[in-house]
Amino acid sequence: MEPAQSAPEEIVRRCLAAWAARDVDGTLACWSPRMRYYTLHAEEGPLAGTATGHEELRARLEGFLGMFDFLAYVVDAVKSEGPVVRTSIVYWYRHKTSRLELHGRYRHVWCVEDGFIVTCDEYHDAAALDAFMRLAGGS
Repeated sequence: MEPAQSAPEEIVRRCLAAWAARDVDGTLACWSPRMRYYTLHAEEGPLAGTATGHEELRARLEGFLGMFDFLAYVVDAVKSEGPVVRTSIVYWYRHKTSRLELHGRYRHVWCVEDGFIVTCDEYHDAAALDAFMRLAGGS
């Protein structure tokens, strides 16, 4: 795998564009094989915790796509400081089983090294998401 010769912000934007298009392979191509993705949740569940490496991230992404339809996914703000990129995302999803809609905003803190994303921490209203998942019946 050859590193992309792009600035950290460009790499993160490329990753987010691939994810918005539901392109799991394109999303993974932006990540280092030694990557870590962390999602904060108040309780354990199908979206909570840490994914390390491409295989775990692929399982997480494909699981999410199996659970939700995307109604809207907008990159609201991006700020770069060296290898660190901060993003704000506005989203509107529909849970496939219950047909309930989930919307809001979440934020990421990304770190890019040698042309690939190595870490991403995701922050959102964990209590609201956990309550939604209990209402929707989980996965």
